[in-house]
Amino acid sequence: MRQTDIVVVGGGLAGLTAAALFGSRGFEVCCCDLRGESEPGISDNRVTALLGQSIRTFRDAGLWHRIERFAVPLSRLRIALAAPGIDAGARTTEFDAGMIGASEFGFAVPNREWRHALADVLGSLANVRMLSGIGARSAQPRLTETIVSLSNGARIRSRLVVAADGSRSALREQAGISTRRFDPGQNALSFDLTHEIPHCDSTLEIHRSGGPFTLVPLPGDENSHASAAIWIENSVNSTRLAKLSDHDFTQAVQERSLGLYGKLELRNGRKIWPVSVQVAERLSGDRMALIGEAAHVVPPIGAQGLNMTIADISTLLELAVGDSDLGGCEMLASYNRRRMRRILPVIAAVTALNLTSMPGGKFCASSRQAGLTLIHGIPALRDRVIGIGMGGTFP
Repeated sequence: MRQTDIVVVGGGLAGLTAAALFGSRGFEVCCCDLRGESEPGISDNRVTALLGQSIRTFRDAGLWHRIERFAVPLSRLRIALAAPGIDAGARTTEFDAGMIGASEFGFAVPNREWRHALADVLGSLANVRMLSGIGARSAQPRLTETIVSLSNGARIRSRLVVAADGSRSALREQAGISTRRFDPGQNALSFDLTHEIPHCDSTLEIHRSGGPFTLVPLPGDENSHASAAIWIENSVNSTRLAKLSDHDFTQAVQERSLGLYGKLELRNGRKIWPVSVQVAERLSGDRMALIGEAAHVVPPIGAQGLNMTIADISTLLELAVGDSDLGGCEMLASYNRRRMRRILPVIAAVTALNLTSMPGGKFCASSRQAGLTLIHGIPALRDRVIGIGMGGTFP
């Protein structure tokens, strides 16, 4: 029976990041990936905005240079509010990183490129073993270790199990950890496009109805300006949009963009993802820690999802390095306390932002504009909101 320090279950970005960060600190790690998600060629056209604390985590681990070459700096956030009878240009508010004395809020990294970078890191670490196409059937905790039974019949003895197996986590269910879930009745459409007007390292977020429409900058050249788009809409409209021809869908995107980036062209196909809110009642079990969507799911707003995941891993890693009883009760209880008091306010804030972006009409747009103007016009409040969004703490 093979023995290791940590078994990471799940080969998505959460699991790969956990394996890379723990492996870079010298832990013996085994990463089980039933669906083969750890293969670098997996198709994922989404983009993640890595913010302040996440970047510091990668830098501290000596891994940021592997990711930075794929990254685009995010120096501005433009928010446009639209409704019938309201001029979009007069309702656009800009937040600049210079407002908080920074050169950028963070960096945009295409998920597929992030996956390639992590695959390179993991391939260079002799203390990390990847098991692609092999999952974990069960995890049986004992006093000082857990016996993880794999889908190929093998078993591994591990001091800590990290459940990164997604929102429907089998390990979470086996541990008897329940969840609270809210379905806002929305889907998110993700796709890439090129546009006539350069993005100038700005993220553009448009609110009108149904949910936010966000354009995140992608690498390009002087002749080709590109962005990754996330369009959140109610389930009926999103399903209709997903079935449109490329021509008709591009026209719909052009209209939704308010012309702020000029003429648009769809660069690749689109994918549709369900939007939901979910949080586990606790983030730890016997010698097990939940991270990523096994622990929490939020709408793709404000770049909080994967940044929360990296904060999970960073906190767990900090506790693991400083605790001789890796995976012990005190370590995991501390992890649960520290992360719960951070993630619950973030989930509440993101959910509220999403709900207020859904209604249409002139009154709703005016109300959103009033709130945005208040935040932008009071420097102390503005800086506090930006700091929280970049991974800071709530009061």
